[in-house]
Amino acid sequence: MDRVLFWLKKEYKPRSVYVRGSDPVLNGAHVKQSYPANIVRNQKYNVLTFLPIVLFNQFKFFLNLFFLVTACSQFIPQLKVGQIYTYWAPLGFVLAITLLREAVDDFMRFRRDKGINNLKYKKLTREGQVEVRSSGIKVGDLIVVTKDQRVPADMVFLRTSEANGACFVRTDQLDGETDWKLRLAVGVTQELESDNQLFSLDAFVDAEEPRRDIHTFTGKVTLDSGRKEVSLNIENTLWANTVIASGVAIGIVIYTGPETRSMMNNNEPRSKVGLLDYEINTLTKILCVALAFMRVNLEIGRVVYSFMIQRDMEIPGILVRNSTIPEDLGRIAYLLTDKTGTLTKNEMVFKKIHLGKISYTTEYFDELTALLQAYYTPMLPEPTNPRSHKRQMSNISTASFTIERRHFQRQVSGHMRVDSYEVDRDSVHRVQQAVLTIALCHNVTPTYEDGSNPYSDSGDSKVAIECDPFDIPMTSKGITYQASSPDEVALVQWTESLGVALVYRDLSTMRIRDPNGNIMTFEILQIFPFSSETKRMGIIV
Repeated sequence: MDRVLFWLKKEYKPRSVYVRGSDPVLNGAHVKQSYPANIVRNQKYNVLTFLPIVLFNQFKFFLNLFFLVTACSQFIPQLKVGQIYTYWAPLGFVLAITLLREAVDDFMRFRRDKGINNLKYKKLTREGQVEVRSSGIKVGDLIVVTKDQRVPADMVFLRTSEANGACFVRTDQLDGETDWKLRLAVGVTQELESDNQLFSLDAFVDAEEPRRDIHTFTGKVTLDSGRKEVSLNIENTLWANTVIASGVAIGIVIYTGPETRSMMNNNEPRSKVGLLDYEINTLTKILCVALAFMRVNLEIGRVVYSFMIQRDMEIPGILVRNSTIPEDLGRIAYLLTDKTGTLTKNEMVFKKIHLGKISYTTEYFDELTALLQAYYTPMLPEPTNPRSHKRQMSNISTASFTIERRHFQRQVSGHMRVDSYEVDRDSVHRVQQAVLTIALCHNVTPTYEDGSNPYSDSGDSKVAIECDPFDIPMTSKGITYQASSPDEVALVQWTESLGVALVYRDLSTMRIRDPNGNIMTFEILQIFPFSSETKRMGIIV
């Protein structure tokens, strides 16, 4: 059977999708292309196959087959022993419970699929945006996906509401990774002044044939009848079942339904048999009479176990997708995970830094704050009789100059205590360079809750921020750091707590706010991404 289905499988070919949404034109004529409907289906049975498949799976077990043969033998007068109903009633009861359980499981799968297929999306047309169901989306449609909304089909990323032409997506439902992935809109379409200008483009999207690999993509955008081409890669795609994490994205659908990456990586629904079923089947070959009702108890127990698991108050949010093998959870001996972020909150906190001869831990971070304040603040005249001291076990020289040390004590009055100690210029410079390097060398992007960045070119970023010279600015109201790795976020949050804060970033510029509220602008010349060979990343500004 599997071999026959293998030969009947459709042969996938590369495709060209017209950006305007109609069929492509070849030699002056429209070329009709047939693609599958964008329908999600995870059911194991249909009306015709439900009864045959369930009965076949049940009579594979020796116990059920034994009782079937015994019950059928009672129709032969020479083999009849007792009343016929005493044989058919127990067998019919076992099969009825199994049929009911499989029917309920498949019906629940049908309801989940129906809910996904009926999700509403916005489709971009010449007359504006119209509402369309997920199951009604076709190849070539221009779909608008908002923040925290599931991507309904495989698409090429054309435009975004983000000014830098990039957005983040969550792929945990596709590859199991909780880290956000950065996606870039196609440059020629992102530069358009409005979404409606997409319909004035003479452009095609040439895509490779559908395949299972979710980490690669090869394609191109052809403009002006082939006079201009823009290559595409994995960063220009939005796969189905991913979720938009920032902004609003507009994409053109290139694969739908069973041709999407997520559906091609799903195995065909099949009936699962637990280890306990095989063990019982072996035992019943010897004790077939004594274990006649064990199958009945097992089927009832599975229903009860599934019901109790879903309503256990200690593990809320549990959904039993298959009530066939819940007892196998008690037989797990090893639980393997790929990384610590799977079992923890995946939140990192900066604890310690070593600079030269001195190691600073969390209780001495206020000294780093004071050193940065001294570096960015003009030097005050030294008092006649300075009272100097330095931290115990510190090797910093005391021969250069005196700065103000600030111990920030959070009190109701909001006051802070200040005393003096001496430190050499090299230590101050070393601290400033280290903190500034950490604040620059990363792939973190700051975002704001209201969607507007006061430090961008469109905002009033050139106005100096006035603040008390001894007040270290803390986290900006409504700011959120987005990055593909939580350790980069932890580093940027640490520099912000010291007063050196990342306030703006796009593809070519970063802006840093120093402890006095002044804005420093850095041009990004080159980024060297992290790799397994170098085990580090780098940046030239």
